[in-house]
Amino acid sequence: MGISVGGLFSGLDVDNIVSQLVEVERRPIKLLELREESYQVKLSSYGKIKSVIETLAQEVDALQETDLFESFSLEVSNPEILQAEITGDVSTFEHEIIVNRLATFQRIRSQAFSSASEEVGTGVLKITLGSGPAVEIEISEENDTLSGIAKAINEADAGVKAQVVADGQGNFFLLLSAEETGAQNTISIEIDEDNDGVFNEDPAERDLEGLSRLAFNSEVENMVETQEAQDAELIFDGITVYRAKNTIEDLIDGIKINLQKAAPEESVRISSQRDYSKLEERLNSFVETFNQTMGILKELQRYDPANPENNGIFLGDNTVNLIRRRLQSITAIETFGAEKIKSLSDMGIVFNRDGFLEVDNDRLVSAIRDNFEDVKKIFTEDDGVFAKFEEILKSTKRLLKTKEEGLEKSLEHISERKERLEERIARYEERIRQQFNGLELLLAQYQKTSDYLGRQIEIWSSLVTGRKK
Repeated sequence: MGISVGGLFSGLDVDNIVSQLVEVERRPIKLLELREESYQVKLSSYGKIKSVIETLAQEVDALQETDLFESFSLEVSNPEILQAEITGDVSTFEHEIIVNRLATFQRIRSQAFSSASEEVGTGVLKITLGSGPAVEIEISEENDTLSGIAKAINEADAGVKAQVVADGQGNFFLLLSAEETGAQNTISIEIDEDNDGVFNEDPAERDLEGLSRLAFNSEVENMVETQEAQDAELIFDGITVYRAKNTIEDLIDGIKINLQKAAPEESVRISSQRDYSKLEERLNSFVETFNQTMGILKELQRYDPANPENNGIFLGDNTVNLIRRRLQSITAIETFGAEKIKSLSDMGIVFNRDGFLEVDNDRLVSAIRDNFEDVKKIFTEDDGVFAKFEEILKSTKRLLKTKEEGLEKSLEHISERKERLEERIARYEERIRQQFNGLELLLAQYQKTSDYLGRQIEIWSSLVTGRKK
């Protein structure tokens, strides 16, 4: 750009004139910017619709999970006597259980010793719990005290726990407890004091001297049983049953029972019913999300005749009209193969006057409990209501994607056109500034000529005047 002499000779405000002329030329860009702003708002609004549709699709997907229809609740009339939990597939049931006796583990104690450090004797202990494997424990002079033997037994993992108990009267006892309950889990202790590998063959290995004081088996009982090993005894629907443990998993399919205490005088009722709470919760969540979606669509198509500037961006928009009609079809969709309950409206889910879904909880509960299989088909069958509605949502998302892509392309075209117009306007501004500069230079030349002629006239006038004198 050349040197500007704007207005120097003409007295014109060239910058203002050029600015106004350029502003006139920018009118097409302003129109494009208005259109661009409108497209941006629509693109953002389509994104909002797509987001709520995606959330709604997630709710629909969650409603098709079969776990909702395989949920059961347990009720135990007295959990202080027994407790229960679902661990597998169950069905509805009701049983009566009387707990006559809990399963117990065997306990045996030694004779009294004077201290925990008293030497008992050396040799080998062979401990067997029930039908389990025998465990041999060597007792040497290094660990032949009462506490040493207890430690050796605990470290041997023989199925028996040992401890030294002081009675407070100067007596110390070795107490052994089986780790498993049940009548078959009895403790057997055999002694080999001469280390010949044969147990109980010598009278010295059965007497009350040395290590044999701990013998307890079918031949000799030098220790005292303080608690008998017993099976749990129950009366299950009139049948007496026995179990080795207080945790029972083979009495009712899919149920684990934990016995808490014996109560022969009280019958405990345990029952299982279908749990509809999760289904109702999920369904109410879906209705809430559906109504939020419809509310957003309604707001985007708001009509305010008194204040048109408050009208929704999609007022009269065919795409949004189509989406609303598709969503509103949900109560009319029917499930093939269902007998009495075929649609959501049959379940008490209908539209109110404002266009939002409402749930008649009494009808809903009645439909679920009285026509469970029909309701299950509505939610889980490939030809069910929600499977069909899921396809509607998929097609809606495809439609929204197409609209978004169209708007994005339009915005690209607007951006390209604005860029071309800006370049043309820049050239136009440069051109008219050059024209004004040319005008100023021409006026400057005219001014020089005018000044020259003025001086010549003055000279001529003075010459003429001098001659007359």
